[in-house]
Amino acid sequence: MKIYITKYVASYPTDFKKVIGSKIFRTEFTYGLIEPRRDSEFFPNRSDEKIMRSDVKEAVVLINELLRKSNFKSTERTPLFIANGAFIEDSNKYLQRVMKVYETFTDELGEKEKIHRIYRACPPLIALETLTNSTMSYVAQYSGLKYLNSTFGNTSQSFSLVLKESLNTLNRDDVDRVIIGATNCSGNYSFLMNSSVVGYTTGWRESAGVGLLEVVKSDTIPKGALCEIKDVKLGLKVPSLTEQKIDRKWNKIAKIGESDLIICSGAFTSKENQKDLEYCEDSGAKSKSLFESYGNLGSANSLLGIIEGIQMFDASIATVNVVDRDIYGRESIIKIKKC
Repeated sequence: MKIYITKYVASYPTDFKKVIGSKIFRTEFTYGLIEPRRDSEFFPNRSDEKIMRSDVKEAVVLINELLRKSNFKSTERTPLFIANGAFIEDSNKYLQRVMKVYETFTDELGEKEKIHRIYRACPPLIALETLTNSTMSYVAQYSGLKYLNSTFGNTSQSFSLVLKESLNTLNRDDVDRVIIGATNCSGNYSFLMNSSVVGYTTGWRESAGVGLLEVVKSDTIPKGALCEIKDVKLGLKVPSLTEQKIDRKWNKIAKIGESDLIICSGAFTSKENQKDLEYCEDSGAKSKSLFESYGNLGSANSLLGIIEGIQMFDASIATVNVVDRDIYGRESIIKIKKC
């Protein structure tokens, strides 16, 4: 029994903005946004839209586009696994409102009244908007995919874990198809979270990205199959809480040069991206990255890398290694083969 990708859908950032992270520390970053497709028949209704991040809205549209293209007519026994990035799109949206409450505090104000004022300043729908599993939940709600669903997050390695889980699930007798996806919203919160771990350097660039794949098992190559998933490997590095160092060891996980193309990700600046490309090219295979077009795509890095690999299949490229490094230095490798 082999595992194949039969369908994919994806959305990429089209609007790029330069934002000041901190005037005090003189940090700034560029991030890409996905334009909402309000003209789509699958766009969420208004009551849900107001509490959805931009990546969630796009995932709802994409899942229905994917299911429309699928040869499978039933969603009854189709699991849904989603890799989710940062779960807060704009950290200032609610925090500024809460912080203003502290300006009203006086020495005479009791602790009970202080807490009461803070709670009153918190919008009642903030929990729905910032749930870590909100992407998976809304995708399931708008698609009818309500079987063995799970959320994985929130670094870029989460998609490799999603893919691992989908391969394990397809070993079940009652599962023939799995829908897997990855969404990354980027923005202020994502920058603050990632740069606090990796360490800020000039030229920081990251973006929103959303993608979904249909993955099936079959004894023969399915009609319309795009590629076979040959392998998924994860490094064994244990993250350090005291030292942040990029130590490229993809070749110790698997011989990444034993492919026709390597697509790498994990960098947040052009300088680090160039080092990644040089490492991959030294392995002996042609290498490329989506960084210069979009920056770091977070939890969508590897999924969109797979799609890029599929699109580059030709007479000279039949195997692709998609390699990624998350913010804690954990590396992963996904190998795909042209059908």
